[in-house]
Amino acid sequence: MEWRHDQYEITEIKSMTKPRDERDKDSVKKGAAMVLRFVFLAGLVSSLVACGGSSSGGAAGSDLKVALVTDIGKIDDGTFNQSAYEAGVRGSEQYGLLFDYKESAEEASYATEIDFFVEEGYDMIVTVGFRMADITKEKAAEHTDVKFAIVDVAYDEYTENLTGLTFTEDEAGYMAGALAAKVTTTKSAGVIGGIAIPPVKRFVNGFVNGLLATCSDCTPQCVFVNSFTSAETGVAQAQSMITGNNVDVIFGAGGATGSGGVLQATNDGIYGIGVDTDEFFTTYKGGAETSSTRLLSSAIKKIDEAVFQEITSLVEGGFESGTKVFNAANGGVGLSAYHSDAVTSEIQTELATILTGLSDGTVATGVDSLGDNTANSSISCGSVEVD
Repeated sequence: MEWRHDQYEITEIKSMTKPRDERDKDSVKKGAAMVLRFVFLAGLVSSLVACGGSSSGGAAGSDLKVALVTDIGKIDDGTFNQSAYEAGVRGSEQYGLLFDYKESAEEASYATEIDFFVEEGYDMIVTVGFRMADITKEKAAEHTDVKFAIVDVAYDEYTENLTGLTFTEDEAGYMAGALAAKVTTTKSAGVIGGIAIPPVKRFVNGFVNGLLATCSDCTPQCVFVNSFTSAETGVAQAQSMITGNNVDVIFGAGGATGSGGVLQATNDGIYGIGVDTDEFFTTYKGGAETSSTRLLSSAIKKIDEAVFQEITSLVEGGFESGTKVFNAANGGVGLSAYHSDAVTSEIQTELATILTGLSDGTVATGVDSLGDNTANSSISCGSVEVD
């Protein structure tokens, strides 16, 4: 599997539609100032200004219109929302369709943003985030002529115009924990999570368990922050972990909040691990940040590829409702490229073995579908409230 963020060279990922509790056995069988620059396969560079705007690609013309409604946050968050946005840009470029987006300022605006695109006659609306589950399902039922796709949500029942794109974040988190275990010298590593919703909990507890499974005498530090947009809180939590717990690796799993912590960590001379997308190209500006060589890797979930697949299905007339699971077995989650010499070839080989175990079911993360830690249930993470 080759996946390069800078050129969108992505080998096709085959989505798996089985429920999460069946994925292990079936997997064995089926084996972003607001200017963003994106380099595409032909070397095309497009610059877009965030706040809400449209783009239409130069490929074969299309009358189709696709919209993105983000969770609270921006399309240049460097992680979650940006990944989905990049898929829309790619769809516009490749298929010549019209792509537009709205950034939700608060939960109360979800419905308003979705209704705007419905009234404008958009063919597909992509919503991003667990907290948009109820409103997305409601709007899909109301507007059956519009296709809806939501990131990070699986429903028990679907209308024919609705699909849920889910990821095994615990597997990506587990890999991040194993990586931290291989690099730490203080035997103390930390994770800064965002709001404690299931996908974030899966990342956080996966990290904890991957760390402990790989380094039994290591001590995990973990905290959830009730915001995905408070970089300053992420900074404060990183500083607290460094000075109070002697951590020398920090994983950020909370949008801009987590990224703030990771950047602070590397600026302070320790190591960091990004999340969702390869943060070397976003938070670290392609290496322009002076501490980018201390970013070990990122625990990725290929939101961009998952959303792009749905856009492709719209273009080709093959949209299917239901849950689609992206996991280690089908290349939907894992670690990005390594960006630090601290990750030796020996460590890379050991991590590849762990990834194989996750893929074939011989390694379990010890995290359930709700993100609860079943393997190390005695470990309790802190909680921080942002005013």
